[in-house]
Amino acid sequence: MDPSRISLRPYNLSDVDDFLLWASDDRVTRYLRWDEITSREEALAYLEMVAIPHPWRRSICLDDRSIGYISIKPESGDDRCRAHIGYAVAAEYWGQGMATLALKMAVSKVFDEIPDLVRLHALVELENKASQRVLEKVGFVKEGLLRKYGFCKVPTSIMNVKVNNGFPIQVLQEQSFLQRLAKVGNLSGLGRNTCYSVCIIRYSAFLQKNGPRDIGTGDFGATLDGNGSPESFD
Repeated sequence: MDPSRISLRPYNLSDVDDFLLWASDDRVTRYLRWDEITSREEALAYLEMVAIPHPWRRSICLDDRSIGYISIKPESGDDRCRAHIGYAVAAEYWGQGMATLALKMAVSKVFDEIPDLVRLHALVELENKASQRVLEKVGFVKEGLLRKYGFCKVPTSIMNVKVNNGFPIQVLQEQSFLQRLAKVGNLSGLGRNTCYSVCIIRYSAFLQKNGPRDIGTGDFGATLDGNGSPESFD
């Protein structure tokens, strides 16, 4: 793959059809906080209300067509020095290095674009080995494991099956993005239609005070703070 064909840019409403192609795939959204988008109407609503207003969400583009996303969400107040990063790529492009390239591009830019940012962290489910490899290739360092750290979606194929030493999965009724938005009246809590407690690994990268800001030259490293752990959903 020619790297010049890959770019990052803000979302536009005109991305709706390309966005829907991969956002409707439950293989892609499996480890994301939000559920698959199932209609063009939902896709337009998501772009307009979530993706476009986001402080730093970029479309991963192949020849300027959306094939995935990268989201960097800065914290606020005294925690504004750090941000969470999440990403996804259409399943048909898995294993081709596109996520790695796009993540390198994002990391090389974001420390200049977000004032006060010095640390990025990513949380990845223990079983999501592919995402862990992407982060490690980019230069993120594994900090540790967070046990029973949060809730994540359960695939429909294993609904009503008991897991984790007999503890039952808590299953909620599946609803579309628009149905859930109408019910809650805001954009919070719109994912995780089915959930159970999971172990999470935390990875991090931070900006060195000296030297060029090139992720490929080792100018980013790990900063250990407590129990450690990463994730790739947001």
